[in-house]
Amino acid sequence: MGARLATGQALVSYDLEAELLRAAARCAQPFALDAAQALCPRLAHPLLAPLVARLAERLVADGMLVRRDAQLQLTEPARALLAQAPRILCDPPPAEPAMTKPENPRIASFRWGEIVDAAGRTFKDARLYPGGVEEWDWRRTGTRHDPGIQIADLEDLLATAPDVVILTRGVELVLQVPQATIDFACARAATVLVLPSGEAVAEYNRRIPAERVVALVHSTC
Repeated sequence: MGARLATGQALVSYDLEAELLRAAARCAQPFALDAAQALCPRLAHPLLAPLVARLAERLVADGMLVRRDAQLQLTEPARALLAQAPRILCDPPPAEPAMTKPENPRIASFRWGEIVDAAGRTFKDARLYPGGVEEWDWRRTGTRHDPGIQIADLEDLLATAPDVVILTRGVELVLQVPQATIDFACARAATVLVLPSGEAVAEYNRRIPAERVVALVHSTC
């Protein structure tokens, strides 16, 4: 666990693990997870709640926390790590050089069976995200019009931390969007829109100058 924190490869997990352990050390032992979250506004953010719960489970697996009935408790290795390497657990990793913010590719044209981006690339169905666009290959996830868009169709794109997720129903609203897929997206983005494809393209282009957007666009029925 200490090595993972020290590398700084996953900045969000790094920072939240550090915050969670530091908050845990301030709690009476054993402690409830929500008690630790209450000591840190970022841990208590509702959009991060699923991630914090997973991090707590990972810290249990790493031997940093142990379960005591429905509560958690710091282990001796965790206390030793806090005492021996406080900077690793209390400071964020060194700032990296500023990087250009990845931009969403604009959709230049849309018609039945064809999506064209601003670079002239053509797609039948497209997955768009900050920094890129690619063909949406339904065969990869076994997607069909019914039951519709699968979590696997967008799960990897959500690692780009979008502000908005746009899921399309197709031109004739034949493509379904299961509630489970909507709920999954809602837990990871502030705004989730389910729209007919034509409206979705217009909304996507309208939002990308100011927001990070993930969109799955189906160009036919």
